[in-house]
Amino acid sequence: MRVIRYRHRDPARDGCGEEACLITTLLSVAALTARQAVRLYPWRWEEESVFAEIKETLLRDEQPLLRGHRLDDPL
Repeated sequence: MRVIRYRHRDPARDGCGEEACLITTLLSVAALTARQAVRLYPWRWEEESVFAEIKETLLRDEQPLLRGHRLDDPL
């Protein structure tokens, strides 16, 4: 696990100026620098929020999730 502590200076985002802690399993600094991780984190969080909304919509009224399968697989 890799821990990155940082402060962002974007007044449009919550926690401006406060210390934040980002935890990642990407250990290689060559693969992802701390600066890159901090810059990408808000985008990733937005994606996770969208996925959560999609799941909530699909599960509303206890509707089953649709799953794909291959035509030669038994149902």
